[in-house]
Amino acid sequence: MFSTAVSHFVKAVGKDSFIPVPSLDVADNVKLLQVVVKKNRYWFWQKPSYLPTDFSLNDLLKDNGNVSLPAKGELLVGDYNPSYSISVNGKFGAALCKELIHVEVDADDEVKLDVNFGDVDKYEVNNIPKLLKELESVHLDLNHPYVKQVQKNSYKTLCLIVGVAKLTKDSELHSELKLDNGAEANMAMASGRARLSVDDDKTKKFTIPKGTAIAYNVCELMISRSGEIQLVVVEGLHGGFGAEDDVDSPRNPVLPATDESSVLLFKGILSMSKEERQTFTDNILEILATPRLIEPILMQLKAAYRTVNHVRNSRCDISINSLRRSIVSKKDTWKEVLATAGFEFKDDEKVSYPTENDEKLESCRGLFKALIELDDDEIAALRRCNASLATPLDNLLHDVILKKPGIKKDSERYSPIFEKGCAALDLLKELGFKITDNAVEPPRENQYSLQAAQRVIFALWGTTKM
Repeated sequence: MFSTAVSHFVKAVGKDSFIPVPSLDVADNVKLLQVVVKKNRYWFWQKPSYLPTDFSLNDLLKDNGNVSLPAKGELLVGDYNPSYSISVNGKFGAALCKELIHVEVDADDEVKLDVNFGDVDKYEVNNIPKLLKELESVHLDLNHPYVKQVQKNSYKTLCLIVGVAKLTKDSELHSELKLDNGAEANMAMASGRARLSVDDDKTKKFTIPKGTAIAYNVCELMISRSGEIQLVVVEGLHGGFGAEDDVDSPRNPVLPATDESSVLLFKGILSMSKEERQTFTDNILEILATPRLIEPILMQLKAAYRTVNHVRNSRCDISINSLRRSIVSKKDTWKEVLATAGFEFKDDEKVSYPTENDEKLESCRGLFKALIELDDDEIAALRRCNASLATPLDNLLHDVILKKPGIKKDSERYSPIFEKGCAALDLLKELGFKITDNAVEPPRENQYSLQAAQRVIFALWGTTKM
């Protein structure tokens, strides 16, 4: 419930402005000048993950180094007390249902979430130029056990918390699930799939203490080989561990989407026959009606990928009941998608993982990794699009990601998607575009969702001629 509430809060104030605190346990480590580990993902267009650590910056400095700066606080959001109706078929709704009744729900009902945060203040480092100056006089202890662990993983970098959003009073969260008489919930049991009738209202509430951190923002750190620290404050530059002359160099830059990268990633889908491609797209769109299915399907695709790459020439089986406990759905569309990726469904209720890493497995894994980056509203809007909108949508997202100037509604590259009533307009608005009668203002934030959406559109409807 907490993670759902803070995720909606972050979306309201700006996806790229704040990072949501994932749990109340982690909230204790969200403080100014606390160290955070950022883990970049395999594909550059995937959102990185962030983990606040138990260490302050001073804990990791050499020779008892000390950095201390005053903080300034101001009102960030006043009287934030929204109510949300969240579909049980969505990612957040499924998690809330588990908290309420400890079972998987197969119903078209909603979870009502009342959030009473009230006023939310933001505390931030008062003087970033002074922080930059203070960092010049200290060195990171590269022999500290935790720092050495982070250095071993090239995908990880250190960050510093420079802003925290906190509650100004005790706040209450209240969630309620009401299933109609006769609605059913599915509970996974060892013997298979049991049915449970749920007739009563299910509610849950708890109080979050005053002063709890609910979101934060960071600056990455660039660490030289001698332990010199620089705070990365320039857009486009990234942190990491590097050589003496690497401090001012971009690290792991976010690259623009390109036709070549999408063609390579989705080669297995593009090589399908026209009929097979249409069936595959229809199956994916059917799954997107229930966004909570995306993650468990992705988990199976990841498991298959690990199997074919690390357990070569060895067949691995899983029971169909085990899959159904993970992928809870009345429809078996997910089976067709996994079969496309190389899973073999047998008569004896066994399912075999693929034995070789073919292009279709890699393409399906890439597609679901892109889908997991989108929220429920973005997925719902994308699902209303179709093949006729693919080319102009791909053109627009491609040009925006490349930061091309002069995006005009009447351009031949995009004009079909700006026609009145076009389904693509809903997707663009969910992605953060501001569209008026005369202009299109691309989002300055939400870059990861833009890149993920571009790849999903290409995978479902794209061609090499786009």
